[in-house]
Amino acid sequence: MTDHDLFQCLRLPARLTEVESGKLLGIHPDGIDHLVDIGLLDALGGAPRGVQRMFAAVYIEALGRDLKWLAKATIKIRQYNQQRNVDRKLKSGQARSVLTA
Repeated sequence: MTDHDLFQCLRLPARLTEVESGKLLGIHPDGIDHLVDIGLLDALGGAPRGVQRMFAAVYIEALGRDLKWLAKATIKIRQYNQQRNVDRKLKSGQARSVLTA
């Protein structure tokens, strides 16, 4: 489903992918994946990592209207991205120190 189709449809499909859910919530699919991993977002059928996760459209719409959930999700994603950036810098810094030694 294209972005135009998703935002212009009269009724959403019953199940949404990570990408579609992310577009409706304004969250990158990596962020959706992280929210599932930490238990802040529930996928249909409890799909494990590496499998196409699907979400109920009514659930995603309800979360999109919940300001407290959106704030909490935003904070968790920001913390995850900051930690990931620190980890990457440390890893690249260690790689450089090994190369210069």
